[in-house]
Amino acid sequence: MKIHTPVFETRDGYTFLASHIQFEHTLAGVPDWLWFRVPSSLNPYLVGRSDPFVSALLILAMWLGEDIEIQGPVSPRLMYGLGDYQAAFRMWSPDIFKPIRIHAPKLEPAVVAPNKTGVASAFSGGVDSFYTLWTNLPQNQIYRNMAVKYILFAIGFDILLGDEARWQPALIDYTALAQRLGVEMLPIWTNIREFTDTVMGWQAWHWCFGSVLIGAAHAVANPLRRFYQPAGRTFLTDEPVGSLPQIDHFLSNEGLEIYHHGARVTRFEKIATIADWPEAQRNLRICWQNPQGLQNCGRCDKCLRTMISLDILDRLPQFQACFVAPLTHDAVRGGLRGHLEEFYIEDLLHEAITVGRDDLVDDLRYVMEARKSE
Repeated sequence: MKIHTPVFETRDGYTFLASHIQFEHTLAGVPDWLWFRVPSSLNPYLVGRSDPFVSALLILAMWLGEDIEIQGPVSPRLMYGLGDYQAAFRMWSPDIFKPIRIHAPKLEPAVVAPNKTGVASAFSGGVDSFYTLWTNLPQNQIYRNMAVKYILFAIGFDILLGDEARWQPALIDYTALAQRLGVEMLPIWTNIREFTDTVMGWQAWHWCFGSVLIGAAHAVANPLRRFYQPAGRTFLTDEPVGSLPQIDHFLSNEGLEIYHHGARVTRFEKIATIADWPEAQRNLRICWQNPQGLQNCGRCDKCLRTMISLDILDRLPQFQACFVAPLTHDAVRGGLRGHLEEFYIEDLLHEAITVGRDDLVDDLRYVMEARKSE
């Protein structure tokens, strides 16, 4: 894989940071260019380096077993971290990920300037990102230089580029949210999934999402010193996935620290933290399906786990407008199946027992027994 020197192009009110990508394999349907784009008003934030591209494409290169040649400038610190980042994936899944070499003749440290003090957090509207945002708002973060000043909303990430019916209302609502909170919205579009989904299949996205999101942060890193990657697991979770506290920091460079935030608390504890926040009550988006704009389906496992948590906390009525369907016993017993990791159900069962919710205890125990026979 050859990652050519990035170029800038401005058209139709957007500025693109793009790199021509060449593969050793013949890959039908894969674009020639990987790009990130932002509104042209954010031009000064874009970084003309290869750090965003090698971060976003590393997992794909390992999947293909293709060495990487980076023609543009890239951070020595990032290059150093990529060795350990590769090693983690190789240890987890040696049959999937091949060892590769990375050749980068233009090693140039990222700029560390006195005015580069901004802190950004990834934001998707989910529980993890709302928790990270809430705990790091200036009024809640006692260490002032760690407080969030920007939220980064990536489009072409969990919401696909072509799904404008979903990302457009989300962008409008989250931009308004940022204005109310006194932080700046950083919307960024990318076509990375036209690479990963075409080659690896959409099912492999759980391996890629962490490094892709960090790549997007590197693309707009000119004003940033720190980037919060909201945790989807706790420190106790041993399930390999594309974003974990032991690997994300390897994708830092000299100018941008990557900080995996929130692994110290469970998902239930995160929900409890944001349950009384009106912004979360109005704007929570946790569903993969989102059948009606920002509303959540109320029937997938993510919706059900969130609704059960809110019900245990006696806060579900405040969030009811976020969900299309109500929480029912049949929905709980039928919806928490399949690939869902067992610890999620165990945590909910513990919390239901603690507050004496015998109805939910019965439903969750039914689910656990039913899953054993699947």
